[in-house]
Amino acid sequence: MRGLGLPLEHLTDSSRRIDWDDLARFMDRIAEACAGVMSPEEFGERLVAVPSYEFLRRAGQILVSPAQLYWVAERWMAPAMFPVVVVRTRWLQPDRLLVTGDLLPGRRPSEAFFRICHGNVAALPRVLDLP
Repeated sequence: MRGLGLPLEHLTDSSRRIDWDDLARFMDRIAEACAGVMSPEEFGERLVAVPSYEFLRRAGQILVSPAQLYWVAERWMAPAMFPVVVVRTRWLQPDRLLVTGDLLPGRRPSEAFFRICHGNVAALPRVLDLP
């Protein structure tokens, strides 16, 4: 948090929304902090192991296929969590998915955000205990 000019409570209070610029700066700071230890993609990959994903893992194993999980992520989760990013998915083959994310014009760019998301999206099948 050092240098961001935000109190820790600003990012940890689940009842408040985080401004895109603050989130982008925070993601950039994560990439800086992880430099030399892990890539932003690896950081994003590890996010699927956090306790907040546990409900998805349990429900997903019983209720949805990987295609349905990505559909839910594209239609509901991404717009709710990141309203300034337009996410699209396209199945290239039954087991190959293309995911794109476009930042709305005028928003602060964050390469780290998209790299972290790349690792996270690529690791989502593990939520269902799939390879």
